[in-house]
Order: sequence, then structure tokens, then C-alpha cells
Amino acid sequence: MKKCTTIILLGVFLFSLSKLSSAQNPPFEWPSSYTIEYVQKSPGDPTKTIYTVSGNKARNEITTLKTNNTSIMIFDLDKQVMYSLNPSSNVFQKTSLKGMKNENKVSHMFDTSGTWEKISSEEISGVVADKYKLINGNPDKYLFIWLSRKTNEPLKAASWDGTWLVEITKYVPGPVDDSLFTVPAGYSEF
Repeated sequence: MKKCTTIILLGVFLFSLSKLSSAQNPPFEWPSSYTIEYVQKSPGDPTKTIYTVSGNKARNEITTLKTNNTSIMIFDLDKQVMYSLNPSSNVFQKTSLKGMKNENKVSHMFDTSGTWEKISSEEISGVVADKYKLINGNPDKYLFIWLSRKTNEPLKAASWDGTWLVEITKYVPGPVDDSLFTVPAGYSEF
């Protein structure tokens, strides 16, 4: 009887430990290379963003949908430099990132660290999604993240108060073209 009780208690402990371990891992983490396209519906004018990451490099291409104006920022953390490109005039500006906040970390649309709590399931553009509450620091200010149940890819994100709302139109994990992180030919420095 004593051996049976010990085995049951050990089983309960291991099961609890596995639940605790899986709770500590976020259901979604950004890969080292990917491209994501999304429409930001608020705040301000709606924008379409194409954000590409490869290791310590990132490219952020933002188009304001009402005016169709596009701006591009390229971050190269290895070289500690940012390039701001204006495609309408083919000029760019080079800025040092040394001494700036997060100079050694590529940012993402949202930080995946923190506490994830599954809230519900719903359909986003015909795709079944699990809705999560993601808390990073302040428990009164959090994000809602919708992940595809089938592929575990992000589909939508919103702030707790609804002032920030993003709908993801495309997400492609994996290698990206390295030429995206250089100033294209034909641009002159401002």
C-alpha cells in the first residue's frame, strides 16, 4: 500500500510539474527570421506594415493607407545603425543606434515574454483562433493576442483598452532575403 501511494503521489507531482513547466513557456515565440504583414487600425490613420526580421536586423515598411505614403526603416544592430528611407524622393538618412534603448535587441510587434492566459476561442477571418491575455509587467495594461489553433500563428493583437488594434494579413517564418537590410541602389544620403 505504501509503495502504491508513493507512486500515485510521484505521478501527481510529475503531472503538476509538467503543467507548471508548460505554463511558463509562451504559446508563441518569434523565430529568428520571419516576415509579418499587418494592418494597424488604431490609433490614427490606418497603416499597412511589412516587418521583416533576420537575426539582429529588421526592416519596417509602413504605408499610410489614406495617403499611400510609405516610409522604410532598416535596423542593423550588428553595425549599430538605422537607415530611414523615403521611397518617394529616393533619399535616406543614417542614424547611430549607440546608446539608445534596446540597441542590442530587435523589437517585435509584441513581446512574447510574460504571462499568457487563454481566455476564449473565436473565428478570425474564417480561422479558428485561441484568444490570449498577455501580461508584460503591469497587470492593468495587457495585450489580447489571437493565435490560429491550427498553425499557432498570430492573427490579431489589441491593447486592453482598444486603442491599439492590429490585424495580421500574412506571417511567413523562415529565412528572408538579406538585400532587404541594405539601402537600395539609387538612393542618396540626406
